[in-house]
Amino acid sequence: MDTDFSPRSPNKKSEEILLSTKHPPMMTSLIPLIRKQIDFCNLLAIIPFEWDVAKGRLRLLESPVKLMACKIQIGIHVAYTTLIFAYFLSPQNLSSIPNSTRMMGLTFLVCFGATMLMRLTIWNMKTDVVHLFNNYLFFEETYLPACPRGYEGDKVSKIMMTLGFLTSVGLPGFIAAMLLVNPCQAPHIGYILFREGPSGCAVPGWPVRLTFLIFDTWTWVNCISSAIFSGFQVFFPGMKCLCFYIHLILEIYAANGVTTPAQDGFCFRVYQHLRVLGKLFNFCLQSVFIPTQITAGCMVLIIGLYTCVKLHAQIAMPGFAFFPLISCDGLAIIFITQVAAGVYTSSSKLVKKARRSRRYGRNAWFRKMVRATHFIKIRFGSTNFIDQMTPLVYLNFCLTQTVSLVLLS
Repeated sequence: MDTDFSPRSPNKKSEEILLSTKHPPMMTSLIPLIRKQIDFCNLLAIIPFEWDVAKGRLRLLESPVKLMACKIQIGIHVAYTTLIFAYFLSPQNLSSIPNSTRMMGLTFLVCFGATMLMRLTIWNMKTDVVHLFNNYLFFEETYLPACPRGYEGDKVSKIMMTLGFLTSVGLPGFIAAMLLVNPCQAPHIGYILFREGPSGCAVPGWPVRLTFLIFDTWTWVNCISSAIFSGFQVFFPGMKCLCFYIHLILEIYAANGVTTPAQDGFCFRVYQHLRVLGKLFNFCLQSVFIPTQITAGCMVLIIGLYTCVKLHAQIAMPGFAFFPLISCDGLAIIFITQVAAGVYTSSSKLVKKARRSRRYGRNAWFRKMVRATHFIKIRFGSTNFIDQMTPLVYLNFCLTQTVSLVLLS
């Protein structure tokens, strides 16, 4: 999907065409945090993107070697995930392991499977993701003032992105420490090769042990870091910025009371640009990425809460430390759906406000513009979209299922 604003974008030199003169651009202010995750991922060529310092834009990896390395790592991720899924979910294996091992293994499988699907989606849509990200930056350069020096951006976004970066570093670290203590931890490769009985482990020699430890840690860095980038550096800020831009349009109406035809035309033009951004956002992420992320977030939250409540005495540290962190990530994903719901709520408020205005019944051109203006919806799947009740439904589902698991066990 090829969409660009540049041919029809106005000259930014006049303050009259700025969407706001007092609000700094949001996406631009978050670039330092986004670049930190990109630089971390580029150490191992985990994602097919890099930052163009000269142009201040996201771009595909220019090195064919790095791009091929990224593709090979995705193939290894898919093969490894398929292997551990087939072995761990076999009836023979599930019937011979205790409940604590089953829960821990299922949590890891959800992480591997979800990150694999998200990674494949981003790889297949990589050109469109670059275009989407850069269009946000171009929109802010056109309609918002320059970012002041020293401005650190929205605090909530900063907290979320910091949590994502700590997760991409912390989770593989926890896994490495856990596998160093217990190389047969389900469902990793040591569990497949060296397990003896329900809880026994034929611990290999240190050369073999360290080889598998490095491989498993590298695999976790690959899957978690790529998912964190796509979820916390693309998906979350994209929705947060859309909601922010719509609020700026609402502020124009709130500040002026009765707007002029020029102001109305400007607001409609900006809103149509936002609709294009929303369509490009959905085109990239709605089919696989968003459903996978939401499903994985709910599953890891349920399993994480259940493990913290019921199995804390059966899982030794450092393995147990994995579950509070993964539960926080599950809650963060539900919070991200709340941001997506805010996009729909804000756009519906803007459109309904325009339909109730006095000019709607008096000016034919205004009436035509309003009728051509529709809500911006963050979609998942083919027809569903996230509204204001969706996050509550997800949270209620997670809590009720956790309570049911605790009571049934």
